[in-house]
Amino acid sequence: MEEKDRDLKRARTVRSDYVRDVDAVTAWIQRAELRVQDRSAEPQVLRDHLQQVQAEIGATEDRLERLSRNARTIAENTQDEAEKARVQATVRTLTEQLQQVRTWLHDKKQQVGDSLDAWARFMSLHQAVLAWVEEHTKFLATPLQLSSLTQARQRLHDYSTALRSSKQAGKNLSDMSRELEQIGQVTAVGDLPEKLQAAEEAKMKVEALLLERNALLQETSEEWERCERKMKDVRSWMEKTQQSLDSPQNRKRPLRDQHANREKMLADASTQKTKIALSVEKLQIHFRSGVGGNGKVTEEASQLINELDRLMNDIKEQTTTLEACLSQIDQYQHEIQQLRTQIVSVEAQLRSALSPNYSPHDRDRALHDQNACRERINALQNKITARNERVKLLAQRGTPDTDPLD
Repeated sequence: MEEKDRDLKRARTVRSDYVRDVDAVTAWIQRAELRVQDRSAEPQVLRDHLQQVQAEIGATEDRLERLSRNARTIAENTQDEAEKARVQATVRTLTEQLQQVRTWLHDKKQQVGDSLDAWARFMSLHQAVLAWVEEHTKFLATPLQLSSLTQARQRLHDYSTALRSSKQAGKNLSDMSRELEQIGQVTAVGDLPEKLQAAEEAKMKVEALLLERNALLQETSEEWERCERKMKDVRSWMEKTQQSLDSPQNRKRPLRDQHANREKMLADASTQKTKIALSVEKLQIHFRSGVGGNGKVTEEASQLINELDRLMNDIKEQTTTLEACLSQIDQYQHEIQQLRTQIVSVEAQLRSALSPNYSPHDRDRALHDQNACRERINALQNKITARNERVKLLAQRGTPDTDPLD
């Protein structure tokens, strides 16, 4: 009797240990999965989580081994086949899950290591961009004090060199973006996006100032000796533009191409006008500073600007006319679509009127309705033809109708 009591007590202990170990291993696997698969943590934090999981996995394996032994004991002594199958399945499932955790842990370590490397590369690139920004911010803080054209050209060379260096800063930003993307595929990225955005904005701000100063120096160094030639080039551009506008080839181009071409001409004319104004203003600054100069250049520039304004006004008028013409063409094409829709509807009515079942006791009415439908279709087709012809005419003429079609 005492032997049976001891066996019973051992059985209860084995079952109790088994259940407790199953619960403990299951809970640990769940916690481990959450920590290993956590993408909300930064790589440094996730690395610590992985190290903690790695440190705990040995104890969990021991507990799994113990529950496996207890499971075998239960399976060997139980008379319940369902229970036997259940404990065996539980051991098998937990073993597979633990193996899966090991696999995840191994893969995640590699991924986190790559993320940490990417993080380090990101920060190194970030420092390089900030260093470039700081260096060229100081460079920009140096006043442009020019006493000679030679000095202006030297400063222009310095700014051109600085601009070329911005390409490397841009490449660094591009590399930072790739590193950030790689990190984000595995872990949280923390404040790296803000760092990237701030670095991009700082680089763009400095680069914009460099471009502005470079353009200023370019114009200053060139306009001193090239103002006359520049005005000559502008006059040549105006002549070519006018010839292009008046050429038959231009009038044969599609209206939208003509419109786009004129908008480009307006932009180019505005650029030419700005170049002349800036060039003359720079010359005037030099003149006032004692360099000396000829007032005739200023007068010629002013006259040329007036001619440019007249040309721009002509182009603007042509652009407005083309816009009105294109709008009218779009309206006609829209009306053509509506008319075609109406024809489809009337053709359906005609098919209905042609049916033997349509007004079988009043054939005159049926005939009347058929003729009315045909007349309506002919009228709609005539409207479509008229509009198609008008669209062709507008496309050839390039001016809108003063009396649009009804």
